[in-house]
Amino acid sequence: MTKDNVFLDSTLVAREMLRLLHANLGFVGSITRTYSDEFAQKGAKIGDRVQIRMPNKFKGREGRIFDRSLIRERTIDISLNRYKGVDMAVTSEDLTLDLDDFSKRLLRPGAKQLATHIESDVLSLTHQVGSTVYCDQPHRVGVGEVLRGKRLLDDSLVPRRGRRGLFCPAHKLTMTESVRDHYNPAVAIGRVYRDQGFGRLSGFDYEDTTVMPPLVSGGAALGQTSIQLKEALSGNNLISCAITNGAELKPGDSFAFDQGYAVHPETKAPYPYLKFFSVVSVETDNGQTRLTFTPPMDLRGPYRNVSIGRDGPQSEGGELERGTFILKQFPANGFMESSLLYHPDAFGFVTAGLEVPRGVDFAARETHDGISMRVVRDYDPERDEMLCRFDVLYGYGLLDGSQACRLVSRAPD
Repeated sequence: MTKDNVFLDSTLVAREMLRLLHANLGFVGSITRTYSDEFAQKGAKIGDRVQIRMPNKFKGREGRIFDRSLIRERTIDISLNRYKGVDMAVTSEDLTLDLDDFSKRLLRPGAKQLATHIESDVLSLTHQVGSTVYCDQPHRVGVGEVLRGKRLLDDSLVPRRGRRGLFCPAHKLTMTESVRDHYNPAVAIGRVYRDQGFGRLSGFDYEDTTVMPPLVSGGAALGQTSIQLKEALSGNNLISCAITNGAELKPGDSFAFDQGYAVHPETKAPYPYLKFFSVVSVETDNGQTRLTFTPPMDLRGPYRNVSIGRDGPQSEGGELERGTFILKQFPANGFMESSLLYHPDAFGFVTAGLEVPRGVDFAARETHDGISMRVVRDYDPERDEMLCRFDVLYGYGLLDGSQACRLVSRAPD
């Protein structure tokens, strides 16, 4: 009696490939994932957009008099503009394998390759995180930097449950050494030496990655004061400004506005440190240099995240005056290595089901844990091969930069 070849079922192939892909998506698997079922019938196309609604915020009241908070709905549009896949040509001989062997020989390495490309792509969001802890020692990030980053997350009222850390290889090494130096319990030290690493510390679950994108900082020196505002800034949802010496900054650079202090998310009392932002782009047009940054800056209302000076909650409003200095946090032209502390709600990853074509050997679309994948297979009679393609259409975005913090150090000269 012959055994049926379970590979011939397109649904099983799609499910197996999706299972393997999901298992290899470390960072993506830890952040907020959304499957957009609005495209479930017709299938999505590249360029379609998905809208994610953000939580509302309200201001508190003191006394009996009603003080209405205007509801300001905030949404983030994520464009499904990333289309990645992996292709393979399968011979008739390959089709004689059962699903387990086929998965081991072909699907597993294919899923790993696809996952690596997606992870590298989505991790570019790291450079949009404004909150940054910088260590000037080459390759050096240790327990001290993690605790400084933890303080920033605590100050932003980030939920303690579910916090995670993602380290580049250089930081994983120095962090492991730092844990050995700072924590003395014999059991913990033995585990660090045995595993050559660590899994949890100071409320964070840790992983490591080899695809954290590097960063080259702009030409301005650390703490540079030659970059200034060319126009005053006031109001809410500010994401750009006119500046001088724009060539001194590059995307991913961390900076602060002089006298622009971070505030408590609820009481709006200023903290003793400046609010940091990340450069998205620097563009010059007709002699005017414009800096685009993240997160958006609010100077009044329940979403207020910057205080002009440190005079207290009553200092709401005001403006950053023309001529305000921009203070860069990284050294000039430095090659920077980054790691990340974050809560899953800081980032969003959205997929949508692609259209399933007809008139092919087989095609299927499957969804698992917020990730959708399509498989299509057709026959090439010239080469006697089955051409298989696995596709994922997705988009991603920074949902709440206050729920993440970068750990950055410079590479050796």
